[in-house]
Amino acid sequence: MDGLGTELTELSARLELESRIRDGARNMLQILEGKQGSEDLRSQIQRELDMAEEQMNSLHDRRMHLQTLMQMTSTSGQYLRPRAIRAFHGLEDLNTPSMEGLTSSSPSHLMLPESHAFPMPEVSTLSKSQKDSQALARAMAVILERWMTGDIRMLAFEWADVLNVASSLFQASPDLKDIMDTRVLMLGALHGMSQGTSSAVRGYAFRLLRYILCTDLLPHLSVHSASISLFLSRALSQEERYSFEREQALKLLRALMACHRYAPSYARALLSEGCVRSLTAVAWEPEDALYHASVETLAELAVQNTALVARSSGFSPLWYAVCEALPDLAVPLVTNLLTLLDRPATRRYISPGTDLEAVLAGFSTVPMPKTDIHIQRLQTTGHIMTLLLRSWAGLFYLCQRDCGALKTLVATLRVQDEDVLHYALGTIDSLVQLVDSSQLEADRLHQAPYLSTGLLREQYVALVLGLLFDVGLIDALVSIVQHSLTARDYASDILARILRFSNRALPDESTEMHALPELLNHLCLPGEPLAMVDAAGAMHAIDDASARYETSRKRTMVGTVFWDESYFRALIRDSMVVATKDFSTWNTALIEELLDGPLHEPRRFEEALNNTKLVRRLMSFYLPSNQRYAALPQNEAGRRWTKMGVKLVRLLLRHSEGVRLLAEDRFLLELREAFEQLAQMPMEALFSSTNLKRTMTSGYFDLLGALSEQSQGLELLAHARLFSTWMKLCDLDSDASSRVLEALVNKLDMTGPSYTRVFLERSLTKAPVTVRRAATERVAHALWIDGETQSWAMSLLLAQLHDVAQSVRALARVRLQAACHHPAMAQCAMRQGPPTDLLVSEDTLALQCLAVPLGFQTMLRHGLLVSLTELWQRQEHMAYVGRVEQVVAPEQSQGSLASPLPPHLYGQLACTEPGCQYLQELHVLPEWVSLLQRDQREAYDSHILHQVKAALWACGHIGASDLGVSLLEDHGLLDALVAAGSSPVVSVRGTSFYACGLVSQSVRGREALATRHWTMRGLCLPVNRRAFVCLNEPQTFVSDAFASRLVPAEDKSESDAAMLLAKLGNGVVAGQARRALVRMHEQDPALFQRVSLLARALHLMDHFPMRLAARRTIWALMADCDISLETVTALRRWRSAHVAVAPAVPTRRAPRSQPSQTSRLNKNHLYDVPEFRRFQGGTDARPMPLYSRPAKDAAPPQGAVMGSASRHEWPLQMRGFV
Repeated sequence: MDGLGTELTELSARLELESRIRDGARNMLQILEGKQGSEDLRSQIQRELDMAEEQMNSLHDRRMHLQTLMQMTSTSGQYLRPRAIRAFHGLEDLNTPSMEGLTSSSPSHLMLPESHAFPMPEVSTLSKSQKDSQALARAMAVILERWMTGDIRMLAFEWADVLNVASSLFQASPDLKDIMDTRVLMLGALHGMSQGTSSAVRGYAFRLLRYILCTDLLPHLSVHSASISLFLSRALSQEERYSFEREQALKLLRALMACHRYAPSYARALLSEGCVRSLTAVAWEPEDALYHASVETLAELAVQNTALVARSSGFSPLWYAVCEALPDLAVPLVTNLLTLLDRPATRRYISPGTDLEAVLAGFSTVPMPKTDIHIQRLQTTGHIMTLLLRSWAGLFYLCQRDCGALKTLVATLRVQDEDVLHYALGTIDSLVQLVDSSQLEADRLHQAPYLSTGLLREQYVALVLGLLFDVGLIDALVSIVQHSLTARDYASDILARILRFSNRALPDESTEMHALPELLNHLCLPGEPLAMVDAAGAMHAIDDASARYETSRKRTMVGTVFWDESYFRALIRDSMVVATKDFSTWNTALIEELLDGPLHEPRRFEEALNNTKLVRRLMSFYLPSNQRYAALPQNEAGRRWTKMGVKLVRLLLRHSEGVRLLAEDRFLLELREAFEQLAQMPMEALFSSTNLKRTMTSGYFDLLGALSEQSQGLELLAHARLFSTWMKLCDLDSDASSRVLEALVNKLDMTGPSYTRVFLERSLTKAPVTVRRAATERVAHALWIDGETQSWAMSLLLAQLHDVAQSVRALARVRLQAACHHPAMAQCAMRQGPPTDLLVSEDTLALQCLAVPLGFQTMLRHGLLVSLTELWQRQEHMAYVGRVEQVVAPEQSQGSLASPLPPHLYGQLACTEPGCQYLQELHVLPEWVSLLQRDQREAYDSHILHQVKAALWACGHIGASDLGVSLLEDHGLLDALVAAGSSPVVSVRGTSFYACGLVSQSVRGREALATRHWTMRGLCLPVNRRAFVCLNEPQTFVSDAFASRLVPAEDKSESDAAMLLAKLGNGVVAGQARRALVRMHEQDPALFQRVSLLARALHLMDHFPMRLAARRTIWALMADCDISLETVTALRRWRSAHVAVAPAVPTRRAPRSQPSQTSRLNKNHLYDVPEFRRFQGGTDARPMPLYSRPAKDAAPPQGAVMGSASRHEWPLQMRGFV
């Protein structure tokens, strides 16, 4: 059936393709009808149409036949035999020949006699389809070629149909462009872009060119790069009613960007500054339909060709979009742009303090009324600041110019605006959450992984918090707690978590922070009672928040507390348990107080058991037969009764009289009977699937778990024969029994050797698959108990590697790999003897076992180490960089728990002495020394930078053990590792930071780093953290748009028109210039058909920023100008004859207090006026002031001398730029 279904799917696809070929041929015949000189072409297309129709008939008959066969197969077993060998697959020509006359070379002789229902496809099936498509594509090329030469004349809609059919053909057959020569189609598409009389023609021309783009076509297309640039610029600047043309132009531009991966030189030639400036103009218009696509394209292009986007003024709309967009759009945009901050070559295009830092304006602007736009801007600012603080590139950017951005962020915490405070505190909170999640994971496992992301994450957060402490974060938080009523709880919660984290991460700063000098100062001012009250309230709020996060609070021994007799009896009376059996009237708060307090005292418990009905009535409440607790719905109130039941069971096990009560009561016997009902009446049993989902029946498992925690409870469970009943449940395969077994496996205590472990082993072998999976998870959690490895659990986990179910085997393999990240657990696994085939198939497990001597010997003895080493030297050593960066990147850790670091071969080898000797024999350490010393300041070559980061990670893992630190010191790698912290590349500095953190996990590593300007008090951090995040500001990018200008026009009308076109880029006078141009166009339409004026307009749009409205005005004025491929050639010649090169504008400098000797500044700190701008009067005349306003009838100043060498000689009014 599967083979028939696959064949039927292939037939449907082939039928659709043939239908497209038939429709395209029919359209071509309609277009050629009545045309002169097209008989040969018409006959060729008619043949293609006939072949397509014949093929469609065959395909249709074959599909009907297959459908009939599938129906017969599904109703009878006639064709259920094994299918014959199929040597060929694909779409076949379904004019299937008969069985007679087949030669031996035909694959049909392989068919068995009973498989005639499944005829073999012919060998030439796929090639026939390619021939049909290729023939139709050649016909399209012939039509376009004759149309370009003028042999055929078509109307606009006919022209659009031809281009549409051609583009659809290449869309349906993507491989076709690699088979045939598409140069004629390329010229036809360019001709359609230039001479297209309608927007649809030009749009389909863009579409055709996009679908025929390939590597072989790019050299021929690059010859027409000027034409591509002109046509794309015009299409992107069209009115919104030409949406199809604009969309196809943008898609073609993105297709040219995609060519950068395999042909970067041709892609750079085809993507000109004019195209990007047109795209930038669209990205400035939020109301435009292509706005979001243009911003996304511009951001991708900025990463691909940063210099081109910078020259085209493309970064400004990106920063505007970052500040104004929704968080869902702004965060991915910033993530994309953060890659530019990594290296100096691209970092120079982003100015610190003005570009990306402008997003802080959402926090630092004047408080505004609460509107949706204001809240949206605050959300965007908060998300982006969180991203910047949690990424290396963003952190280094925020720390530029003396941490000005961090100071602004902390200063916003003092703004008296509730919304700003909420989102600013959320930014700090998101940073603290990184360490909260890793701490929770360590508390849960009771044994942190040996090398985990949590260690490096805490190291990074400690660095960021240290930088924030330097700019006054603690004082700002204390100020909020002291003065803000709405944000006090949030700020105190954040402050308490920061203080808790700083105790172990930053002990030097922690002492000063815990002192809270500002609050103490206010508490000691008796003359200011209001300040004292605020300070006292702040101290109380901080103390309460700290108490909530205290994890090691000692519990008070309640048994030593003296309870008053009258108070004890009042508690029993007021609890209402003795007075009535109606549990809805019982006081649960007083019952909990009794269970937590006085009943722990033996005398009080004996009195309550013998003299009152309190204890027995509570036990009666939990009896299954009474249907009181068991009938409660699953809600918060029911879960509260479950907690009280657990306390009651533990209380009874605490006293001998309570154990006797449990032995005599029917509680355990009724539970056993309820479990036995699952084998007889599963739908009516107490533990049926319905009851487990809806009622508190599932709470009985918590009570059984509390019983299994004590030896007396285990004896009671065994005496009630509950373990025997549970063993029998493992043989059942019902949904209810599986749910019961899963709950028992998860709730029963496994800390001691008891029947619970026997039951767990039975669940691992005899229970259904879902139960075996849950039991495997339980075994994985039992690997660590009280900080010690459990060999019994490891043996059970290794046994699960041979389970019959693939899902159980995969789960056991994953849990085994996660456990073996710790050397002690890897040693435990190797003692149990993992199978050798597992070490062969699982490289991760093999690497983990290398960290122990037994694992190294096993790998070496079986010959696995040599092949693994060759694999790492060939590719894994470099591939490790990408894997580990995805794991440790702070921006990727969205509150996720800590996870182990991927193991590294060289780091695992350095954990043992034989491994260190083997590592030295590999001779990789000298290579790393040479690499790190030679390329310490490398900032451009991506391959070398990747090698440097790979060497740094390897050194970090090697230094994580004491034996590895000795190797690093002997070869001088530790000094090179620390020196990499001054690299000009941000990612290399971050890698060095993490590598030092790995080295600090060993005792000798901490000692070695302490002598190399790294502090080891708390976490591993550089002593001068401000210097670590400080980057030398590269030379700011200066646009060279003024370096290329045109010679002034000799014709006055053309000169005036060019000047008015230039004024369209000035928003102040753009309206006046537009009206003047319209009047000039009405008076002299021929002026706007000149190639020279078109060239000046294109020069303006290609070299200077102009908004979309100005560009549309220019193209509307030039609408009558013939833009063809010949026009593009004429434009190129005209430009080469009329362009003049002027010196680039010098970079702006800050004013100096005293002019230098070589400066031309006069005593008034003004530049001397050049000779051509001085007044040409008599000797007694005074020179014209530099910035004086000339009279209306005054003659214009003389133009600048071409080729002036300094900025001082440039005239104030620039002429000749258009």
